[in-house]
Amino acid sequence: MKKMPGLIAVWAAVILLITGCAGLQPQVALSEKESKKVVEMKAESFKFEPNNIKAYGGDTLIFRIENSSVMAHNFTITNPQQQILQSVDLPAGKMTEVRVTFAEPGIYVFYCDKPLHSSLGMKGRVEVVKKGPFPSN
Repeated sequence: MKKMPGLIAVWAAVILLITGCAGLQPQVALSEKESKKVVEMKAESFKFEPNNIKAYGGDTLIFRIENSSVMAHNFTITNPQQQILQSVDLPAGKMTEVRVTFAEPGIYVFYCDKPLHSSLGMKGRVEVVKKGPFPSN
């Protein structure tokens, strides 16, 4: 029985180490002028890649998500008010497309809703900014 607190401490340290390593990747910015906005994304064990995206208000993005893991995952995305916009299952070894329209500027958070997956790093964000005037050519 005395080994139990030590075992719990070891698991807690492992979880903290894993979650500490799972930060935001360099931001992927989509072109303001691009007509078709597709984000090629991988869902792997406890991470989305890319997980830091910049888009523009009014854009509709198509997330083309390949679950390269052997386990099922999920893609849930919320608006800046933290209301769920979409929640889509990602079967193991399959490609799934998710279409999301970003109506307003702000931070949209996405994550896997499976138990502990987001706390282990399977999350990300889309930063949505206002469209600016196009430069003259």
